[in-house]
Amino acid sequence: MSLLTPILSGLQLLSGLAGVFIDPANKRNRWIFIALLILIFGATVASDVQDARNQQKEQQSSKQELDSLLAQNNAITAMLNQVLIGYGNTKTSFSVLELKRSVEADTRLRTLAATVPMVKPTLRVEYFIKQADGAIIAPILRRFGFRIDIKQPVNTIPTNLIWVGNNVTLEETKQLAFALIRAGVELRSIERFQNGAGAKANLIQVGSDPAVQSRPVLTVEQVAAMAQL
Repeated sequence: MSLLTPILSGLQLLSGLAGVFIDPANKRNRWIFIALLILIFGATVASDVQDARNQQKEQQSSKQELDSLLAQNNAITAMLNQVLIGYGNTKTSFSVLELKRSVEADTRLRTLAATVPMVKPTLRVEYFIKQADGAIIAPILRRFGFRIDIKQPVNTIPTNLIWVGNNVTLEETKQLAFALIRAGVELRSIERFQNGAGAKANLIQVGSDPAVQSRPVLTVEQVAAMAQL
């Protein structure tokens, strides 16, 4: 409320009383009444100007607060993007759920990598990588001991499946699955080859199958709870 508001109210009251008690036939009284009206008009204008200034200040303050919040949000988003890039996820935008999945998968991956034997050197991963998977996933997977052979994709469906050979352990499979999930890959199935012996015994293939694309995305908890393949 403007500081002039009480003054204006008082002048209006005084004008009302003057209209009742002052004789308009008296010339001097008419000038007093006119002076009161002029004062009321001036106070009204001044009050409106003061209100406009206050409103402008409030708008400027609100804009500054909004700009500050936007700057903080941009800084946090940039920081989170750097975290996801470290996971192998190069998406420029992400949801809270996607971020949560990546962080949970990273925790599981590091715990598993610290408690189980290293990936067998005979193990080989054929990755039918898609453009959406990003170019930095393969180098990051190699840090965990996986031998990665990049293959050309045979379809345009996003990566959704892991096939493993008979000699690939459950722990090795989970390590790879967690690494892919934290990089933003939406796995929908993990299964063994129908014939996983011979040349495929130490092989993992990462690719996509139209037959499983309609299945729900596997959660980190579901992968962690797997007792067998």
